[in-house]
Amino acid sequence: MLKELRQLYKDEKQTIPLDFRVEIHKGRPAALHGKDSEGHSAMAQGPAPQRAETLAVTEARCLEQLQKTGGTPFFCRRLDAHIDPGLSLPVSELNQMRRAVVESLAYEYKMYFDIIRETISLDGCKPYVLSVGGGAKSALMNQIKADVLGVPIRTLKNPDTGALGCGVIAGYGVGLYDSIPKTVDRLTVFQDEFIPDPQGCEAYQLYAAAYRKSFDHLRPLYTFLQKAQA
Repeated sequence: MLKELRQLYKDEKQTIPLDFRVEIHKGRPAALHGKDSEGHSAMAQGPAPQRAETLAVTEARCLEQLQKTGGTPFFCRRLDAHIDPGLSLPVSELNQMRRAVVESLAYEYKMYFDIIRETISLDGCKPYVLSVGGGAKSALMNQIKADVLGVPIRTLKNPDTGALGCGVIAGYGVGLYDSIPKTVDRLTVFQDEFIPDPQGCEAYQLYAAAYRKSFDHLRPLYTFLQKAQA
């Protein structure tokens, strides 16, 4: 039964949709906003566009670059483009903004992980994070998370834990397994480990800290707006 469940999910392409909004206007820094299906959002800025000498930036050109999400589990589901005509922006700048948006989504993982560390004592432990699901299949995204969180990221030989869990519970229900915890331990096999890169960790910490502080500063505003709408 477990073998059949693994085969069912083997060829399924698990990806995370991103909705992008790009703003390219004369005399203003280019901006790219990204939002995933769970409501997590991020924004990156680039240089101000220049007057196009030959090829002007278009919605089609932006879409082409944003669909290249660099080996991550994300894909561009929708693009809302606001572009002034006759402007030029290097492809490399679009690529950097796209990468920055994907990277910044990892800052939320960092915030949650810091809250866990503040709540639960991990003294004497060597913490690591287990990456499962579609995101676990991306080596690039796992390395980004390792660098942002500052701890190793491990993946499983079978990253589809939802299907595996259903199989174990079903097997236990029909008497195939006598213990759910023991069966899970037996079937949990690590595959890869992504070690934080010291330079990457140092580069990300400032931005991760800024992300966390932004919540503290904006919380009163969100509270006020919530009360105003009630």
